[in-house]
Amino acid sequence: MAQGIRAFMKATRRLSIVLVWAVSLGATLAAGLAAAPQGQDLDAARALYDRGVMLKAAELARGFGTADGHALAAQATLVAAVYQTPGRPARRLLRQAADDARAALAIDPDHLQAHLRLVVALGYIAEANPIDAHFAGLAHEGKALLDRALALAPDSAWAHGLLGVWHLRIVRHAGPMLAESLYAASLEQGRAHCEEAANLAPEILAVRFGCAIALLEADPRRYTEEALETLDTVARLPAEDAAAQLIRADARHRLDAIRSGAREGSGEVLGGGRH
Repeated sequence: MAQGIRAFMKATRRLSIVLVWAVSLGATLAAGLAAAPQGQDLDAARALYDRGVMLKAAELARGFGTADGHALAAQATLVAAVYQTPGRPARRLLRQAADDARAALAIDPDHLQAHLRLVVALGYIAEANPIDAHFAGLAHEGKALLDRALALAPDSAWAHGLLGVWHLRIVRHAGPMLAESLYAASLEQGRAHCEEAANLAPEILAVRFGCAIALLEADPRRYTEEALETLDTVARLPAEDAAAQLIRADARHRLDAIRSGAREGSGEVLGGGRH
């Protein structure tokens, strides 16, 4: 199993939910569309998104100049950055997604989806260089966005899931003591928010996927079996659009990596939770 986890960790370099995600999806990594479009203007952009034509969807949605349009552009650009760019997520696209989310918030400061998309974009940007992210205050900015999202929608599975991933990623990078002293973050809070997200909306693949990866990376000794069960569930859930199909396929790939490594392993001791 230890060799399988190491294979898994190597595979996760492309996806940081917390998501987001991030995660996730995340765990980064993120799916789902902004709710309640302004009229029918975004129908064509949404159709492109559903088909997986992410950058064209983003360009079209962005052009409407509305809060919903910019939020959808951020969402589509994030998916393109994480899943449709070879190698690690494209920084240029991540910054574009952050700009789109900020543009939505400039129009509507209470736009829930824009808060969440900005958190995901900042999380991916921070994962590339956690030290620079610390001094730039990205973790604190992300936490403030998530606190506002939960104030706007206390029962949002996305907000709970991303906040769970936020806690788990901070613990992974800083260690439990620094995470607590610098950010008031903890593994226990992360796990609790992820559980709440799963209770609120068990069908959302991206949230459960991002939480499983973040939990496994934060403390693989304690949470391997729990994370594997969640990934197995994600791999079996229905996927209603192109982004969800990408996440489900990723969950299956990661499960295969762990299981194949476990079959080849020879009982070596698993190292710490930070990789």
